[in-house]
Amino acid sequence: MGALYYEPKKKMVLISSTLNDYSTNDVIDWFQKADQEIQFIRLNPEDLISNLKIDLANSDGGIFVGIEINKKELSISNISSFWYRRGEFSCTHNAFELRNRQDLDIKNYLNKEWDVVSDFISNRLLEKKKLGDIKDNKLNKLEVLAKAKRLGIDIPKTIITTNPIEGSRELIAKSMYNGGFTIEEKYSVGTFTQLVTTDSQDNFFPSLFQEKIEKLYELRIFYFDQIFYPSAIFSQGNKKTEIDFRDYDKEKPNRVVPFKLPSSIEVKLTTLMDELKLETGSIDMIVTPDKKYVFLEVNPIGQFNQVSVPCNYNLEEKIANYLLNEQD
Repeated sequence: MGALYYEPKKKMVLISSTLNDYSTNDVIDWFQKADQEIQFIRLNPEDLISNLKIDLANSDGGIFVGIEINKKELSISNISSFWYRRGEFSCTHNAFELRNRQDLDIKNYLNKEWDVVSDFISNRLLEKKKLGDIKDNKLNKLEVLAKAKRLGIDIPKTIITTNPIEGSRELIAKSMYNGGFTIEEKYSVGTFTQLVTTDSQDNFFPSLFQEKIEKLYELRIFYFDQIFYPSAIFSQGNKKTEIDFRDYDKEKPNRVVPFKLPSSIEVKLTTLMDELKLETGSIDMIVTPDKKYVFLEVNPIGQFNQVSVPCNYNLEEKIANYLLNEQD
């Protein structure tokens, strides 16, 4: 699947995404169902910018940014809204063939040059009505946990270490990097939260460990347009999903139902999302048997299908309509 183009009628929506991202596909389906005729452009990292013009002294007093991808020309000024879902802007130099160390040095230099151009294009898009930002993809999980704790939100006891951990308590290990899943046509590769033992005596790569928290159920909360869309996931009763519900049991799926957050939790989460400058994201929490709400993480580019469909939130339609509305 390359870039998708529809002839301009009333709206032009630019989407930055990746191949096989089904949340993007679901929103595009709503574009096609809308009453008005829409032009949308979906760019994946495989869609390379071949021609570029940035004019900082345009005759009309403005800044002109034009690009060509797959023999299609696009002026940033014609875009009405922008959705950063995933991915990044790529240039044809990314296909530069490496033959020796000198070629590697040249490519590394070109990458730095391109970063300047790509950031400039992204910043112009952020002046549009937009949802998401490429900088969201670099959100630091440790900083998020620190902010949540400062705001009075309960988090698990957490340690990042290179040394063996003493003690017999149960611990879990998880990725510190967002986006640990790669989805291909015939397979997917991902990182899951795992229960770990602490009997190793060797130093290891810096790793994140947290206390294992007993669950009554898990919460996956999608945040969008200053509204929370929570779902309760009854993952605890299934051995396959009790540590990480993303290790889906397709034969016996977890029950997922709509949920109402306490107003005190909503207030704290709203403050957290505001401080992180996030317009959207998937928040994971645990509700303990004694009804304590424990924050785990927020993924700015998390999937929302597993919240939208079982809870009838129609998030795909809401996002499509948001992008189609005029700038506030």
